[in-house]
Amino acid sequence: MEICPFSRNLRPGDRLNDVRALHEHEQRELKVVRQIDAHSVSRWRSEAKTPRYCLILEQDRNHRRAVCRQHNAARRATNWYAKAAPLVLENHQQRVEDIKSGTQTMLTRYSCKLPSSEVASKLSSSCSSAMNDTAAFVSSAFIAPRHDEVEQEKSHIMHQKAEYKNPVDGFRTARPLLGLETVELFRIIQQVIES
Repeated sequence: MEICPFSRNLRPGDRLNDVRALHEHEQRELKVVRQIDAHSVSRWRSEAKTPRYCLILEQDRNHRRAVCRQHNAARRATNWYAKAAPLVLENHQQRVEDIKSGTQTMLTRYSCKLPSSEVASKLSSSCSSAMNDTAAFVSSAFIAPRHDEVEQEKSHIMHQKAEYKNPVDGFRTARPLLGLETVELFRIIQQVIES
């Protein structure tokens, strides 16, 4: 049996767990950032000894990083749902059809090769009813609800990019540009250069 090429590196469970964990982390960091008030900001600025420490509040920097990580996880999960999920469902439906066809072939061969007897007659009628039941199974009806489930999962709040709220600017929505990890900083610089 051939393994779906996407199942090796794009397992939905891993993506969903990743998105869930990073969404929860971002929400925890947001709660911490929401506790920052004007007094905290002024105290932080007065206590900063070097420019490195006065650039961004530590809580704000942690929140910025959590937002960027959540954005990346949401993007990866969205890509999985857009690219891999339809192929996985299509492969699953094809496998169901293959199993159905193989079962029908096996039952047909089995019922044709039975010797004539009362037992063979009963087995043949059992094979016939099994073939009818198998033929009545519609794989598309079996898979269709899975497509609906995928659509519902795609629109889940965890797959939406979190908004960064700047605590120094009255918690207005902004794009976190400073205080990110090196990889994110290079990505942002590249986006600025390309635009």
